[in-house]
Amino acid sequence: MNGIKYLADTNCFIYLLNENPLILPFVTAGWAFSYITEIELLSKKGITEEEDALIREMLDTCYKINHSQTLSELAISFK
Repeated sequence: MNGIKYLADTNCFIYLLNENPLILPFVTAGWAFSYITEIELLSKKGITEEEDALIREMLDTCYKINHSQTLSELAISFK
């Protein structure tokens, strides 16, 4: 995970897709995301093929963290 600066949640990607100016300063930083974020983004009701492709392209630029007990414990610790 060299170069990863942020663990982004689903909302970060939604803000990015909506070109929210608050998220733009963080775009060039290294992002990681959990597999849950991928599921949430790609299972959007009514998603178009273009949206699907854009999301997949965006996620391909980041590091995906698959499920592990360590990830679960880390998420729990953020409470």
